[in-house]
Amino acid sequence: AKKEEAKKEEVKKEEVKLEVKKEKEEAKDEQDEAKEEVKKEGNGSVEVKSELEMDSLNREDSKDDILATMTAMLEESEKKSKRSRKHRDKDTLEALLNDSQDVAPQDLSTPAVETDTEYTETDVSACPEKVHIKDSGSHKADGPYYRMEKASRGKPCYLKSGERTMYLFWNKKWRIGNEFGSTKNYAMTKDSGLPTPCEPYPHIWKVMEKKKEDKHSKEYVKNMSLRIIDSQVLGLCIDNDAPEFVVPDEDAHRSKRVKRHEASHHTKKARVYVDNEKASGDKDKPSSQDKPAKTTVPATNGTAHSNEIPATADSDAEEEEQANEAGESSQSESSSRSSSSSDSGASDSEEEPVRKEVKKEVKVVAAPRQPSSLEKVQEFEAKTRSKLTMLGPIDRVQTLTKMKEFLTKRGMVGVDPEHMKAMIARLEKEFWPPPSALAQKVKPPSAPPPAHLLKRQHEAAAPVAPGEDMQPLTPEREPQLDEAEFWRRQRPRRSALKRPGAPRQIHRRITYREDMWLVNRVDVASFRCLGEQLWVQAPGQYVVCDACEKEVSQAMGCLQGAPLQSQFAQNRFLCSDCAGR
Repeated sequence: AKKEEAKKEEVKKEEVKLEVKKEKEEAKDEQDEAKEEVKKEGNGSVEVKSELEMDSLNREDSKDDILATMTAMLEESEKKSKRSRKHRDKDTLEALLNDSQDVAPQDLSTPAVETDTEYTETDVSACPEKVHIKDSGSHKADGPYYRMEKASRGKPCYLKSGERTMYLFWNKKWRIGNEFGSTKNYAMTKDSGLPTPCEPYPHIWKVMEKKKEDKHSKEYVKNMSLRIIDSQVLGLCIDNDAPEFVVPDEDAHRSKRVKRHEASHHTKKARVYVDNEKASGDKDKPSSQDKPAKTTVPATNGTAHSNEIPATADSDAEEEEQANEAGESSQSESSSRSSSSSDSGASDSEEEPVRKEVKKEVKVVAAPRQPSSLEKVQEFEAKTRSKLTMLGPIDRVQTLTKMKEFLTKRGMVGVDPEHMKAMIARLEKEFWPPPSALAQKVKPPSAPPPAHLLKRQHEAAAPVAPGEDMQPLTPEREPQLDEAEFWRRQRPRRSALKRPGAPRQIHRRITYREDMWLVNRVDVASFRCLGEQLWVQAPGQYVVCDACEKEVSQAMGCLQGAPLQSQFAQNRFLCSDCAGR
């Protein structure tokens, strides 16, 4: 049987081999047919190529004519654009000033704004009466804005009436929007401390932009062309051939951290370069005796006096300025010094006068003048006055005494003691309250006495009618010493049991037959060993409510303790309905 099975397998293998050979032969035949078809198509494509080449030669002449006409048209358009470019800005500014829809609104009253901060009242008469917003990206925001009657949050505000009422106002930032005083706005920019955001303004405006994919998603994008221009400035620009407004540079408005990082990076490079220069030139430096002790530098403000500074090579400020000002010259000299040892003497001799010239050109900024003793006393006195005016008489006395003790013990740095004593005397004379203010005043009763007390007083003060007998009154007698209580009159003697050496009674005086009668034992069951078997957090499980006996999911109930007892042991489960009752 095994031999027959082996024969059958061999027959099957031979049949498979024959089928594979047939498939290969058929594939070869198909490839040969495809090659013959490609050859036939190639002969036809050669004829087509020759025809196309003839057509292209005929069309080259027409292309040259078309290019010549196009170049002529471009030259003419450039000439026209140059002519119109001169008057473009002038025409746009004239259109802004002579707008037919530019009508001042009748109501320029400032709406009320809810704010917790108190702002000082400012005079808006010095601010421009009319401003123009240009190139904001929305025709509703562009146009003339008129100044309102009063300031809002200490800054002037403007109003534009038209298709949609728009406002220009200040709320921690300068904002343009249709809701006055709100943080929901169309455009905004940072506050630089100027009274108005008119040009030239240092910060860039950001305009709200909606996304096409999602209408609800909004983001603020920088608008480099948005300008707020005073109407008077527009008139001057038209008369004097209006110049182009310079587009602000984004590099100038980078964050302070980036600038600090770059500055520290450059200073590190300069310090490394100066250290290398010092290390290489230590041998050829002159001795300290040959150096001049001081160098006079002319003052930067042009006055006759000069500032004298010691010309020391250890100052970091001089090294950094030398590295920044004379970087190229010193770099070339150091490279030549490192290249060949024979030229080292010549390079050092050339380097010394350069260093001296750089030191002479260093500008020295005078240190800020320190306040005198009298100025310090005046400043401290002004601060203490502002604090003492807000205190009551008793608090003033406490603060003045503490301040006097502190100043007399320690004093003030850089202050003359006489000035300090005079200041304390002035403050005490002005703010020390009179003794009548320090005396505790008796508070009058808040209400009259009750009716029963008034009745008793009236009865006691009522005179006796004539003819009536008056009851005898015996005066109260003070108790004598003999009649006083014995515990006040005579002290008890000391117990003899407490004398030293007396025997002590250790055993109990009261005994019982069975002491176990006094013990009451209560067995308390503890279930701490069960752990999570007591209560497992399983929101999908159903638990029976102890109050209504309904099956409720565990998430719809809670554990509680017994009513009117400690809630530490929570042994009851209540559903949400029963727990809310």
